[in-house]
Amino acid sequence: MSKFNLENIKNKKILCIFSKYAFGYSELGLGPEYNNFYKSVKKNFFNVKFFNSYDLKKKVNETNNELYNLCRKYKPDIIFMSIVLYEVYTDNLLRIKKEFKPIIINWCPDDSWRYDQHSFFFLDYLDCIVTTYKPSHQNNLKNGFFSIRQSWGCPDHWLGTMQNSKNCKIDILFIGKH
Repeated sequence: MSKFNLENIKNKKILCIFSKYAFGYSELGLGPEYNNFYKSVKKNFFNVKFFNSYDLKKKVNETNNELYNLCRKYKPDIIFMSIVLYEVYTDNLLRIKKEFKPIIINWCPDDSWRYDQHSFFFLDYLDCIVTTYKPSHQNNLKNGFFSIRQSWGCPDHWLGTMQNSKNCKIDILFIGKH
């Protein structure tokens, strides 16, 4: 656990690896990981770079070569990412980990329906996995992985001014799975 000592984290080089756009399509707008995480990390830390890992105009091999080259130049202390599909090769993660020794953290927001087909396969390549799903979190801990259970939140820049209830057209609005 000493590897996760957060002293002087403000001065660490952080590389955020996310899809910039929702599902890679710019017409769908900025992706939730980009909006929620990259913008917040960039706002709160000194040395942060972004890498768009899900560019539909690039071949996966090209993306992985660019990611490795960026790591070679930047030498990140921390990599914070969210692998959407399989756009980051596990052998590339191993190479980056071996050569540059960053702490690698992956955000897995869809574990409730794709843990066994996706997140599970990346566990050996990560230092920390962040999941929103309690059974996945428990499984990670049971198998000796450093796991954090977290819920989705709302980034500060999405917050607006409160509206007077008299101006609202809808009394109650539910968004989500349940």
